[in-house]
Amino acid sequence: MRNYQESGTTFVKLGTGAVVQNGDVDQDFLANVAGQVAAVKCEGKRVGITSSGAVTLGRSRLGEEADLDQAFEIGQQLLTEAWGAALGRHGLSIVEHLISERDIRTDSDAVLDAIQRSLADVPLLNGHNAKNQGVANIAVTGDNDTLNAWVASAQGASGLFITTPPGVLDQRGRVIREIRTRRELPAFTYKSTNGTGGMPSKTRAAFQVAESGGQSVIVGKTQPHVIFDFVEGFNGFGTRFAPQRMLYSNR
Repeated sequence: MRNYQESGTTFVKLGTGAVVQNGDVDQDFLANVAGQVAAVKCEGKRVGITSSGAVTLGRSRLGEEADLDQAFEIGQQLLTEAWGAALGRHGLSIVEHLISERDIRTDSDAVLDAIQRSLADVPLLNGHNAKNQGVANIAVTGDNDTLNAWVASAQGASGLFITTPPGVLDQRGRVIREIRTRRELPAFTYKSTNGTGGMPSKTRAAFQVAESGGQSVIVGKTQPHVIFDFVEGFNGFGTRFAPQRMLYSNR
């Protein structure tokens, strides 16, 4: 497999709270992200997007008691159309990847190869913990934080996790700027309202990327130019997880 970090590849995870606002796609946010992705690709670097929000979007149309599979199918269509339109304004195309846990377990190399081939465009990843795994085109993974981390760490890439809070917060509500070991993690009380993850899921995912040697940051959606700045190596925002290979090499 090609080492994505050498070629400047980043996988960006966007949580439900970042993508969805008042039951609909946050079009301004998607437009901002699309502009940053276009700027990064103009620098010759590559970006993949792991976008949550499908179930919440689907249930905003079908009702909160709607079947999970149906909500996902409707919401994913809306999500794909919204990302396609936002990136299309910059002349970029998306390649959708609905990745199931079964795909990962039975043929992970094929999944990663397909994502690699689509990096000439913008791969759009999503997974879903569906009840009926036999339904066509329904993907089943635990959560998108884990999915983003798995793809990034498997290829030695960087991982950026964009969420609602501005980063990992300490007990006084202040952003922790860097976490070097799991022992430094605070006790969490925050859980995502709409998504399946929350901050515990994001920190586990960020550590997975860091432990593979990649750069990893958790940051809030209101941070301006965050994708471009992250890819260009600028620090000073969100919570950075120190690459573990770098820590070991400095000992």
